[in-house]
Amino acid sequence: MNTKPFRKPLAAIVLAGGLLVGSAGIAAAETGSTGSTTEPTTEQRCERAQQVWERLETFDDRLHSSYQRLVARRDKEAAAGNTELATKLTARLERVKDRHERVEALMVKIHDKVADKCTLPDAAPTPLA
Repeated sequence: MNTKPFRKPLAAIVLAGGLLVGSAGIAAAETGSTGSTTEPTTEQRCERAQQVWERLETFDDRLHSSYQRLVARRDKEAAAGNTELATKLTARLERVKDRHERVEALMVKIHDKVADKCTLPDAAPTPLA
């Protein structure tokens, strides 16, 4: 049986169906939501800032402990003469330092942004040691 005569009409039907579904999605997206959008209250913003602050503090604590473990392991490997692994661990330490600096910068930014409206702990940077 020769199916070539049915290929073009079948392709046209598939294409038309795809365009119909796509245009329906666009039309639905253009209508927008019917809900009202209101600004969050100061209390809600402070609550959100507190949640983010706590997560950043937890993450910073984890970075500190990770840094200490990496330093101990790097020193152990260097003492054992495994310089290749010690070099890789040093590079990893640099990445942890960079991440720690970014987290601290974000904590300071959040603290400065909401300092006059909310009560957050002081954003005192703690160096990695």
